[in-house]
Amino acid sequence: MDNEAYLYEILVNSTGKKYIGWHAKPFDGTYLHSSECPIFLKDFAKNDNDYEIIDTGTKTEMATKEHMMLMEVDAKNNPDYYNKSNGGGIYVKKTNYKNVIELWQDIMNKKFPVNLVKKETIKDILRFQVRVLNTDPEHLKVLIDAMRDLHGDLTKWEPVHVLEGYSKDGDDVLINGNHTTISANKVPFVLEVPVMYIPKSVWSKFSEAELIDLANLLNPQPEKAAKPSDKEDWVANIVKKYNEKGIAADSEENKTLLKTNNWSTRQVNDIIKKAKSKIELNDKLPAGWQWKNWKLYKKDLDMIVENATDKDSIAMAMSSGKFNFALLQDKLKALLKAKSKKTHMTVYITHPNWNAMQEWKKKHLAEHIDNVETWIAPKGFIVEFVELDYKVKNSLGDI
Repeated sequence: MDNEAYLYEILVNSTGKKYIGWHAKPFDGTYLHSSECPIFLKDFAKNDNDYEIIDTGTKTEMATKEHMMLMEVDAKNNPDYYNKSNGGGIYVKKTNYKNVIELWQDIMNKKFPVNLVKKETIKDILRFQVRVLNTDPEHLKVLIDAMRDLHGDLTKWEPVHVLEGYSKDGDDVLINGNHTTISANKVPFVLEVPVMYIPKSVWSKFSEAELIDLANLLNPQPEKAAKPSDKEDWVANIVKKYNEKGIAADSEENKTLLKTNNWSTRQVNDIIKKAKSKIELNDKLPAGWQWKNWKLYKKDLDMIVENATDKDSIAMAMSSGKFNFALLQDKLKALLKAKSKKTHMTVYITHPNWNAMQEWKKKHLAEHIDNVETWIAPKGFIVEFVELDYKVKNSLGDI
């Protein structure tokens, strides 16, 4: 529930001091506070107080936000607050995101040494799989041209970033710089690539999700020739953190990280909105599964269509969200004009989201079957609709 708890602040006007707390039930005006501080109890009893509801949300969100607010002012040691602790408890989801930002700043400020390494050394280095989208051929062309203009001298090039001994076998893993590494190995006169190694003593303090945040921060909205992190990368990790740690999509943590990555307010809101939608969607799926984005499985889809095409049959794939019956008719008209002997068509249906799938099952499939029987079957064609799997195992894979 989004309003199962609330965060409140009490200002005692006679002293100017504050008390911050949260309550694990919806606000109904009957609950006052949970403080046992005798000084606060005495001052509060004067009934000269301003009571403000700061926020509402889940228990986890409110407990975590209370903890963050109290930590920010160090309330337990602050004479302006009545709180005797800085919050905590089982509902607080303590995360390292501020330390992630600090580490990112250290990397940007070159706090770790940068070494020129033979490009062959890191050509086949293991990759830390972060990005939702694969390598960008157009971006590779830009980097290759830039390296050629430098005659292969990458001394002043931004370094790639490597986690020392990250893999389960103790091998180094590239967390940032995939495009640079690929490009360098496509330019013959590039001999060395600048590499910054992040020591295990540093990165081992962070979870996988936090290291994904770091990798995304290392690819901000561009000021230099770097491939920026994609919106979908951030959406994916926000969903991952929600699933693994219960961190709300619109948490202060995620907003801070997105703003640090140079996203505009509109873009931040858009990313959070998409993450919320995916979280809501994934709640409808079995544990350990996520919605299958067929755009990332284009080769598999092409293979399915190809394997279903033979001397008697043709096949095609369409999204249930953008199904075009006219396109189906055009395909069959082309067969008639070519005097083809093929009489069977398989239409593979992919579902872009839960709502589109439900619409297809409850409404559109019956409509299209009726259209086939009315307009296509009399021409001697058989059309079969086959829905492809809509879910995939939720895993980044072992490194």
